[in-house]
Amino acid sequence: MRQLTGSDHLWFALETENTPFHFVGAAVYDPSTRAAGPIGLEDLKATVEAELPKLPLRKRLVEVPLHVDLPYWVDAEDFDLDDHVRELVLEAPGDRRAFLAAITERLEAPFDMSKPLWEMNLIRDLD
Repeated sequence: MRQLTGSDHLWFALETENTPFHFVGAAVYDPSTRAAGPIGLEDLKATVEAELPKLPLRKRLVEVPLHVDLPYWVDAEDFDLDDHVRELVLEAPGDRRAFLAAITERLEAPFDMSKPLWEMNLIRDLD
């Protein structure tokens, strides 16, 4: 369990339904460069699972009753990797427009505050 710092708390305090403060990163790779062939969802899950002990990806945010103190990061007892690592299929033709639309859709959706606040999507066949 770790308490948020004042600046971390400010990030959450300024967030509203209309102004989410989450962000996105994208990594694009050429599947022909991987000796084992294109990465699949199970490959991605196995890679993330191997890194879980090193990263705080199982933490969720807990508010203090009556907001008398800053919130805390605590271990999510019901952590399920399937809630966080998914495959996303782009709308045809799978071009840049479809990719940007999918990313925008994810950025517009609020996170479920009862779970760790991250997700990873495997997107294949980007033209």
